[in-house]
Amino acid sequence: MMNKGCKILLFFLLTGVFSSSISWGDVYPYDGNVNYDVKRDRIIAIAEDCNTLYHYVGLDNIDDENCPDSICPDKVTGWKTGMKYCWGGDNTRNQYLERLFYGEVAGNKYCVDPPAGSADTCSAGNDCSGFVSNAWTSPRRSTSQFPGISDDIDWDDLRMGDALNDSGSHIRLYDYFTNYTHTAMVYENTSGSGLIWAMTHRALAWDNAYQPIRYNNPPSGFKVIVFAEPVILYIKKIGLERVEIRWDGQADQGFRLYQSTDGSIWARIRESTQLTPPMRYCEVSGLLPDTTYYFKMTSYNTGNVETIASNVVAYRLDGFTPRLLLVDGADRYRNPTASPYLGKNTTHSFLTRVGKALGSRGIGFDFCSNECVVDEQIDLQDYDAAVWILAEESTYDETFSWPEQMHVMNFLKAGGHLFVSGAEIGWDLDFRANWPTYKNGSTNDAFFYNCYLRADYSADDAGEGTYHVHGAVGTIFDGLDFDFDNGTHGTYNVAYPDTMTNLYSSTVGMTYQGVSGGNACVYHSSPTSGTVVNMGFPFETINIESVRNNVAKATLNYFDLPVEPPTIKTAKQTASDAVTVTWSGHASQGFRLLQKTGAGSWTQISNESTLGTDAQSATVTGLSALTRYAFKVRAVNTGGATGDSDVLCCSLGSLGNKILIVDGYDRWNHFFRNCFRRHDSLQDRMFRIPV
Repeated sequence: MMNKGCKILLFFLLTGVFSSSISWGDVYPYDGNVNYDVKRDRIIAIAEDCNTLYHYVGLDNIDDENCPDSICPDKVTGWKTGMKYCWGGDNTRNQYLERLFYGEVAGNKYCVDPPAGSADTCSAGNDCSGFVSNAWTSPRRSTSQFPGISDDIDWDDLRMGDALNDSGSHIRLYDYFTNYTHTAMVYENTSGSGLIWAMTHRALAWDNAYQPIRYNNPPSGFKVIVFAEPVILYIKKIGLERVEIRWDGQADQGFRLYQSTDGSIWARIRESTQLTPPMRYCEVSGLLPDTTYYFKMTSYNTGNVETIASNVVAYRLDGFTPRLLLVDGADRYRNPTASPYLGKNTTHSFLTRVGKALGSRGIGFDFCSNECVVDEQIDLQDYDAAVWILAEESTYDETFSWPEQMHVMNFLKAGGHLFVSGAEIGWDLDFRANWPTYKNGSTNDAFFYNCYLRADYSADDAGEGTYHVHGAVGTIFDGLDFDFDNGTHGTYNVAYPDTMTNLYSSTVGMTYQGVSGGNACVYHSSPTSGTVVNMGFPFETINIESVRNNVAKATLNYFDLPVEPPTIKTAKQTASDAVTVTWSGHASQGFRLLQKTGAGSWTQISNESTLGTDAQSATVTGLSALTRYAFKVRAVNTGGATGDSDVLCCSLGSLGNKILIVDGYDRWNHFFRNCFRRHDSLQDRMFRIPV
């Protein structure tokens, strides 16, 4: 159960109920502006922050009688979602909450410039321009002033975080295209023709009155960070052997899509003529189960110029429904400071390592970037577990934004399972929480790290030159002893791994072995706050592949996810009296093998005590020649065994010439997890074949 102190703090954070002796100017001193270029994921995080803001509006906040020239747009007290529209307003989320706390009016729909010193000083919120200014982390600009801090771009070149401006009238923040006809999801603070008067995230059709623009502020020298290559946003299953891939990018001629099954040898599967500049998603079919796929993209531009590749992402098609979501929460590792440990990695291909480790467990997974969780293109609640990779993100950006925290907390409270790793999570959320500069300043940061990730930040690093970790005795990681990357093993130098203290009954799973030591990992499971494994160093930097696989094994077995019938692959005679059966699948306890002879009944011949979680094959001996055998497999977790796999048959004869029966029939109605029938027609037909 969550600690009582965590519950009380969360109540305060959501309601804004603090003692009046606390200065909210001290709690929220940061106005949202930054003195460096802004990243696109941050723009979207700020937008979603304003859009999903859950706050209480009291009697003082609807009393516009004492606020000259102000009309409160919503005169009903209670809990509200989304920052209110305020004509002339340019408040950050933090400033908005502060002003409501001191009794100012929530919003203002007065649509004539208010006299100086009246409505603009006693009503809180944003109008369209104030919202986009804040999202771009720029001082306030009006719609007619935005051309002075932006570049005009084409509709086909829109990327998340750009804007659509109708100068002198209205501005919207672009998120993504919903289809090829230029219907776009946008964030805006709007009257909504008199129906909304608040932040909203909605789909709107192309409107030629709006000019697409990109933040570029010559007076300050700051701009949105623009990389030439696209970014893959998600890959999700949409059919039996089919996925949808969505990306963000721009190209003169189009995009190219590459696919690999090992992360090294790549095949181009879509040409720029197929993925034209307006396109932002495509489908890929013919994918096989029991195979981990890797994808990357490039932009193809005038003069036959191809950009460097996007981030490499991973996807695996196993089971009836993807149960796990792989989240890339780390931006591409390159930065203007040319850091010796981050500046050289321009390919961001380390998810190949993560994909291989997850694939070794026989579990299917979808992929998405953290932006897709924030703007709800991907719903965490659709998955049993999430693997969230953060690397060293907070060295130059936020680790978990407030909207990300809210999605993760809801996921965990619903019983979700989270594996999170990164070198600066505690430093960012716990140590640097609410610094007066640097980020959006959520008061929830330390609470989230302490109460949901179950840790307390101890130190910025585990000691100079510490790159060794030991699994704690008696824990799920008992027996593991390994190194992570010092910059010479294919990823990047993990210079500052976090040291943490376990909190609220969590267990220390790993410790650093080095100069100062300390705890490297904690884990915990609760019916009210989910299951969490929190590592203070990046998973993908573990040097040896077999160790990465073992860490994934220990984590996923601890998650004890719902199991599905395995995929039985072969039943093959391997000796005069032996048949080897192979399968793929995931089980936190192991597998059970069943055998049937002729028209007899099924008998369990091996269970999870002999066929453990790593088992993917079994050899059955002592069989008779010219006898027909059938086999099927079940997966087991702590809740028991699944239903049966398909059935494969084998009849023993000489080891010379043999007949191969190929099952090319996919289970026709297996798309829904609870609506499938056992595919045993092959064994029925097999048993009718004369010996």
